[in-house]
Amino acid sequence: MFLNFKTIDNIRDLGGIKTADGHTIVLGRLLRSSDLHKLSAKELDILKNKYNLRVVIDFRSTNSSIHRRDLIDDTIKYYHKYTLKFLETNSYNQEITVDPDEFFMGVYRSLALQEEAMEAYRKFFRIVIENDEGAILWHCTSGKDRTGIAAALFLRILGCDMETIYQQHFRT
Repeated sequence: MFLNFKTIDNIRDLGGIKTADGHTIVLGRLLRSSDLHKLSAKELDILKNKYNLRVVIDFRSTNSSIHRRDLIDDTIKYYHKYTLKFLETNSYNQEITVDPDEFFMGVYRSLALQEEAMEAYRKFFRIVIENDEGAILWHCTSGKDRTGIAAALFLRILGCDMETIYQQHFRT
């Protein structure tokens, strides 16, 4: 469900989603969003106190995470797990001249299948599984592609059917 925050775009709680076997994901534990570089002190307090936010996982590039720093404090564990290093290579950038649909299908495949991306998502899952203290929020720049892939993979692992996953992914 979408949450009403003024300084965070595309923020959602995955809680309330039903799995194929009839279980329901707990509310307030799994949050996804755009970056937190405009996060207000008031909304940070809401994340910390209402949602008990304890972990932020950032899928943005190192450059983006430095120049548009998440406005969180040291009570929240911060992890940087960049998934798009393959786009920084000259050979991949040259492919941008191909058909845009073909290019973006390649990007999505790479987000799921490139070794660096898979390793970033493995680390993401490890962090989520090991967290038992409160909510986790993961994000990229807009909260769509990298964040959406992570959410889709996680929902699938939790046993959600593909229709539910598609509906969640394409709500962005």
